[in-house]
Amino acid sequence: WSRKSRLKGTKEISILYAFDLKKKEPLCHKVYPGNMLDMTSFSDFIDTFDLRECTIMGDKGFLSAENLLSLKERNVHYVMPLKRSDSRIGKYELLDFAETFRDGDDVIEAVKKNVDGLYYYCYRSSFDSSNERRCYLANAEKKKTYDNEVLGKKETRFGIICFVSDQDLDPKDVYSMYDRRWEIETFFGFYKNIVSLSSVRVQGDRSIIGTEFINMLSSVISSRVKKLFIEKGLNQNRSYSQIMSYLDQPKKIRKPDGGWVDSHTVKYIQELKTTLGI
Repeated sequence: WSRKSRLKGTKEISILYAFDLKKKEPLCHKVYPGNMLDMTSFSDFIDTFDLRECTIMGDKGFLSAENLLSLKERNVHYVMPLKRSDSRIGKYELLDFAETFRDGDDVIEAVKKNVDGLYYYCYRSSFDSSNERRCYLANAEKKKTYDNEVLGKKETRFGIICFVSDQDLDPKDVYSMYDRRWEIETFFGFYKNIVSLSSVRVQGDRSIIGTEFINMLSSVISSRVKKLFIEKGLNQNRSYSQIMSYLDQPKKIRKPDGGWVDSHTVKYIQELKTTLGI
C-alpha cells in the first residue's frame, strides 16, 4: 500500500527503468513496492545492475548523500534536478542569469556556477514562465484569491529548472539533455496508453515480476517498431496505433492446393506493407 493507493483501494508497484537516449529504448528495469522511497529504490537499482562509467539524469527524489557517494565510486556522473524550493537556488544566486540562447522558438535564460566542486545550472524558459504566470492568474481569478505580493514572490521562479552535477559542462548541453529527457516521458506515455501496460492484473511477487519482465520485452520491441516507423517516415500522417491497426488487417488465405495467398487489401495498406518490406 502506498499513500495514494489507499485512497484508490488498490495496491501499487513502482517500476524503475534505465533508458538509453541514443538508442531510444529501455536498457533494464526492476520492480519495487509502491511505498518504497525513490532514493532507496534508486540505490538498489544502481547496485543490482552495477551501472558504471555513464551519466545519469534522474528525478528530484533520487538525490541523497549515500546515493551520490555510490555513484562516485562507480565513476557514474550525474545531472540531477533541484526542487524549486531548494535553498541553494537563493543562496548561490542561481536566478542571476548570465546568458541566453534559443531552443526552437523559445528563448532560454541560463547561468552556471561552481560551488565547492559541484556545478549548478539554472534556466528560465520564456514560454514556460509566461504559461505558468497565466495559469496562476487564471486560478487566482477563478478562486478570487489574487494577491500582488504573493504573485511577486512566485513569479521569480516561474519557468525555471535547476540542476546540480559533478561535471563541468556547457549549459546548452545540459539543457539539451533535459530536453531529450522528455523522450523518456513520451516513452512512458507510449508504455501506459498505447501499448497498454499500465496495469498488472496478477497477484504475488513472482507473477508481478514475471508480468513486468514480459512488459519490458514488449517495451523494447515496441520502441524498435516505433523507430522503424519513424525511419520510414510513416509517422508523418498516422499515429503508431493507426499503423498497427492497419497492419492487423492483412490476412493469408489458404488455397485449394494447400498453398497460401495474400488477401486483398485497400491500396494504402498494401503501400504500407511494401514500405515496411512485409
